[in-house]
Amino acid sequence: INPTDIFLISNQLDEMEASEIVDMLSDIVPVEKLNIIQDEDVDYSELCKQQISKSKLAVVYYKHTEDWAIPFTQQVWKKIGGAASHTPILLIGDEDPNGDGGKKFNAPKVISMIVAGELIPLEIKVQFDKVTE
Repeated sequence: INPTDIFLISNQLDEMEASEIVDMLSDIVPVEKLNIIQDEDVDYSELCKQQISKSKLAVVYYKHTEDWAIPFTQQVWKKIGGAASHTPILLIGDEDPNGDGGKKFNAPKVISMIVAGELIPLEIKVQFDKVTE
C-alpha cells in the first residue's frame, strides 16, 4: 500500500493492455497497479479498500472482462463507503468490438465510460485532473 495519485485495477485477462496504459500514465503521474488473478486466495476487495484510501483516483479498467469489472466495481464501491467515499472510481472499458455499447455502473462517486483503447490513458488523465482541481 503506497500513497499514489492513480490506482489502476485490472483483471489478469487484460494485463497486457493495462500495463501499456500504466506505462503511458506513469510518465506524468504516480500510478499503482493491481492485477486481479482469478482463483487466488487473496481478499482483493480489502486490498483495494486500503490502497484506494491512499489514492486520489481509483480506475477499474477492462477490455475483455466486462462481466468481472462491473460487479467488482460495485463490490469495491460498497466497501470504500459508496457515495461517502473520498476517492472516486473510474470504471473504464475499451471500446466493445461488438459495438453493443456495453453496460455501465451508475452510482455517486463512480464515473463509468467506454472509449477507444488508444484514448484510455488520455481519458484517465482528464478524469484525474477533474478530481484534483
